[in-house]
Amino acid sequence: MQLIFRRRFLVRLAAFLLGLLFVVGALAWFFALPLEARYWAHRVPVLRQTPTSVRDSSFTESTGRKIAFCGSMFDVPWGDLDDTKTKTGGNSTTLFFDSGLVALLKCQPPREFVEGVLSSTKMSSDDFRRTFGDSALESDYALTRLMLETTPDTIGIRTPHGQQGPRMAMLVLKGIATPPADSGMFAIHTTDFDGFQYQAPQASPK
Repeated sequence: MQLIFRRRFLVRLAAFLLGLLFVVGALAWFFALPLEARYWAHRVPVLRQTPTSVRDSSFTESTGRKIAFCGSMFDVPWGDLDDTKTKTGGNSTTLFFDSGLVALLKCQPPREFVEGVLSSTKMSSDDFRRTFGDSALESDYALTRLMLETTPDTIGIRTPHGQQGPRMAMLVLKGIATPPADSGMFAIHTTDFDGFQYQAPQASPK
């Protein structure tokens, strides 16, 4: 009789443990990545930021310098450029000014960022398009916009599980690739180009 009781107890215990394991596995399946996304958003606040319209689109009236680089002309608004300190590399030029300001101009091939992201995330173009759409891979600008607009809120329990992993990878990439933006992250739209600005000059960032 005692042997039968022990067997029943062990069977019930095994059934309970299997049920508990199933529940824990189901919770991990649905909640692990959403919870991880919110944990990292708490540690890295920039993950919650998205670009807003630039606050000040006015042009300076100061006399500066025109700089030719990568087939384009740039108006640099500061006139204290120290040509002796200019450093030119294979695809970049660093400009130093007597005031202590530094400007970096970098020229990279089209879709370099796109190819780098596909390589680092080990995702095929087709898998990427199924998750984020065709437009995300059209240009480096389009992919950067997608990355900056990804927040922890885009990874929720209602997000299809097959999309949670890629969105989490995009969120991690945002934390690595985004410069400091304590005073704001802004989208710039002009008749000549589109781009992004990190930090508000009015806040005097470092």
